[in-house]
Amino acid sequence: MSFRDLLVHLDASKHTAARAALAARLAKRFKAHLTGLYVTPQIEVPPFLADQYAPKDLDEIFATVAFRRDQTQEGFAAAIRTAGCEGEWQELIGDAETLLIGEARLADLAILGQDDPSEVVSGVARALPEHVALAIGRPVLVVPYAGTFDSLGERVLVAWNGSPPAARAVNDALPLLKEAKAVEVLEIDAPEEASEGGRTIGQHLKQHGIAAEVTRLGTSSDLGAGDLLLSRAADISADLIVMGVYGHSRRREIVLGGVSRHIFRHMTVPVLMSH
Repeated sequence: MSFRDLLVHLDASKHTAARAALAARLAKRFKAHLTGLYVTPQIEVPPFLADQYAPKDLDEIFATVAFRRDQTQEGFAAAIRTAGCEGEWQELIGDAETLLIGEARLADLAILGQDDPSEVVSGVARALPEHVALAIGRPVLVVPYAGTFDSLGERVLVAWNGSPPAARAVNDALPLLKEAKAVEVLEIDAPEEASEGGRTIGQHLKQHGIAAEVTRLGTSSDLGAGDLLLSRAADISADLIVMGVYGHSRRREIVLGGVSRHIFRHMTVPVLMSH
């Protein structure tokens, strides 16, 4: 199992260039094909509003949209050249969430950007990564808006609780885990094994040639599970977190588990997530 078909979501955000560069390096590493997906919002001006704008004003709006798209395309092309990977630009017009979900279902891994609360990107709704992660049935790699990430997957922290999403995330992350220099599995407030003969996640990973260290920690009144996970990631200098996503999503409405919500809002390193 490996990553052969990657998709990175591109937009007019100031963080897109860094996301594209990370995705291109990952594609080069796995000899994968990388698609850069850019969704241009459908701009429709009702006749009763169009009459209130001079033609040159409308032309400026469309020119600005085209300029931002062209800038993003140039940045993606530069990332492909620098990494030396195979890639292609794909542009669609319409609703970013709907189109991204459809395209991401056809990729081995989708690379998305964390919401930046200080930035509003035209045509991109808030909580887009959350909606995509819950809807596509594929793993997503969410890149924080703050920080630089020259390495990815050298030191990995796996959040484990034995649930289906956690099991799916571990399986989806195997290509990265197999190449990691160090892997730690963190069990937070985990019950003792049901029996001494029960298999452990550490034993499972060992069958894949992954020597993972398993750590058990308990939460306190001062530090919840989400903060504990991020604190442990900092302690071991992790450059990737692997975890399951808990929740459900409907059109423009999302309900996340507490830890998932916390990580989406406060992640400090890239997070590979599966639902």
